[in-house]
Amino acid sequence: MNRILLFAVVTFALPFCGCNSVFRSNKTQIKISHDVAKYLAKTEMIINNNNINKQIIRPVKIQYLKNDTQQPRLSYKRVKGNVVVLQIKDSVGHQRHVAIPQVELKAYPLLLSTTASPSITYFLLTSKKNQQRNILVTLFYHALAINMDVWIGATSMFANPNARYAVPKSFSINQLSEVATLDSVNPNFLQKEGDPAELLNIPLPINPNPTPFLTADYQKKYQCIFTVNSGYGINQAHSTKLIDNQTSRVPLPNKLTNGMWTSFGLLIQPRANYQWGFSYHNKADPNLSCDYLLNEIGFLIPFKKSHFEIGGGLGWGMTNHTIGNNYVDSFTTFQNKPVGNGRLLEEDYKFIPNVSHAFLPINGHVQFIYPIKKNIEITASASYSRIPSYSDFIKTETLLITQKITPTITSYKRDELSYQQITVKTVNQIYTLGLSIRVKI
Repeated sequence: MNRILLFAVVTFALPFCGCNSVFRSNKTQIKISHDVAKYLAKTEMIINNNNINKQIIRPVKIQYLKNDTQQPRLSYKRVKGNVVVLQIKDSVGHQRHVAIPQVELKAYPLLLSTTASPSITYFLLTSKKNQQRNILVTLFYHALAINMDVWIGATSMFANPNARYAVPKSFSINQLSEVATLDSVNPNFLQKEGDPAELLNIPLPINPNPTPFLTADYQKKYQCIFTVNSGYGINQAHSTKLIDNQTSRVPLPNKLTNGMWTSFGLLIQPRANYQWGFSYHNKADPNLSCDYLLNEIGFLIPFKKSHFEIGGGLGWGMTNHTIGNNYVDSFTTFQNKPVGNGRLLEEDYKFIPNVSHAFLPINGHVQFIYPIKKNIEITASASYSRIPSYSDFIKTETLLITQKITPTITSYKRDELSYQQITVKTVNQIYTLGLSIRVKI
């Protein structure tokens, strides 16, 4: 039941955490000053998509927030275009056309391949039945999911091309002169209301504060970041148990050792305060192979010329215990019943190497990012990870019988009562301190 609940939570939570396009509002807004709002309240307003071949016109309304100290906004249903035109008509029929810049938004993450895939992969690979078939199903599923993302993404963009466009948050109309001045260059223009050819001559706005993510002509840019990290992880075993109701009276150590972790990541930063991407993590341990891939998200907080990042991620991984110990102990009872005089029950555990187990890692981290050159940054990080480790054994229960035949002759007999494979699972909490290099590409 717990596995089903975890599967449901992960599957339904990830799309909401991923800022997917299906959850976007169909409205966009333009910040305006109170003076501009007072003037525009006495006018008629529409948005034109600035396309002479296929015009789209949207009505525009002024939206007042509950807090009067904040800027009012112009609100309209989204329309496709890097530049749209706000058409304003006053009470005497005079018009003013203002160019409004728009940026194209990107969805994160893509549908199935980066939302449900980690949890589905985990539950396919952790199933004990038909493991070879499940591996093939996993490979087929990923190929199918990626293709579905491509086709569904393309279909959704074709079906609703307007949803991806919004006015940059940094753009606003603060001066009354931007909207109240009449068009006097072409006097006949006032008589040709809605002439699409004239819309192309509207002067484009200039971004007074261009950034690495928004150019001077309000075009959106993205930064790609490659990261290399190395850190020392301190492990704390949270819980240890045998899976599938198996039992053992012999302590079977299964804790991950403290040691070095390395990771490589490729991140996309669409805004100054937000980044997402994928990272690959590996434990440097000769006795254990532990690798996992994270789909992570991070939020950046500026601090002077550096940044703090708070983030986390989910993913899927594989662990393989290569070297382990054997264990044996003897007892006077079997299934809570005495075995009798001259008898002992021996429990023997023989380690099985190279058994792979899939798992669903969880990660949270805090980083301090400091620039040392234009495109190179150094990072000090602290992270928390929740990762399971597994050890597999062949458990043999053998009844040892000692019988004294004569004063000088004693017979020993071994009677094997059970033989089964068992798996010990330990949930590990790993606290890691590390340093990394970030290269913007």
